[in-house]
Amino acid sequence: MNFFGHCVVARLKSAGPGFILGAMLPDFATMISARPPRSSHDGVSSGIDFHHATDDVFHGSKGFRDLQNTAFESLRRRGVNRGGARAVAHIGVELLIDGHLAHDTDACRAYTDALREGTPSALGMFIQWRDEAEGSRYAELRNRLEIYGVRPGSDAESLSARLGRILAPRPRLAIDQHEQTLVRDWIEDSREQVVACTDELMTEVRRGLDLED
Repeated sequence: MNFFGHCVVARLKSAGPGFILGAMLPDFATMISARPPRSSHDGVSSGIDFHHATDDVFHGSKGFRDLQNTAFESLRRRGVNRGGARAVAHIGVELLIDGHLAHDTDACRAYTDALREGTPSALGMFIQWRDEAEGSRYAELRNRLEIYGVRPGSDAESLSARLGRILAPRPRLAIDQHEQTLVRDWIEDSREQVVACTDELMTEVRRGLDLED
């Protein structure tokens, strides 16, 4: 599950900005090539723990595994290399789910509130990164994400380019320009299927986390 998806699930457990920020922090750490931080703030610390519980349920769910397997097979048939197809099937499905979840205005508000509270002068002062460099990269990422905001259903061209950038630093998973075109076509063809399965998948996640309405 991607960081926005973690926000959507976390707010079902707690509306506190600290908890929601914590639920996204492990993903932010990955994005800045850092280890997940610790926190002396109870809400943030609980959110970090909840992130890992959510990932366990989400990645083990039948709904996600089915979507991922279908995506991998489709990408391989289109000619995407095995490593790239495996990575896109995982991350790409998560991004398509995010695009659908981003139509939830309450979740979008919770996301922006958590980012706003995550500045170094607010909740950020309770986040312990390994060193100052990681803290600086987190601050830069938080600023970029706050400026970027939430964009429901990004177009296939933008999403395929984003996947290309995400995977570029990992040679075994990277996709070239031609493969990005294949990924774009997969996104265009698969978006409706992923969206159609998202509500049932999120129900499965809520049940797994005992968050039933």
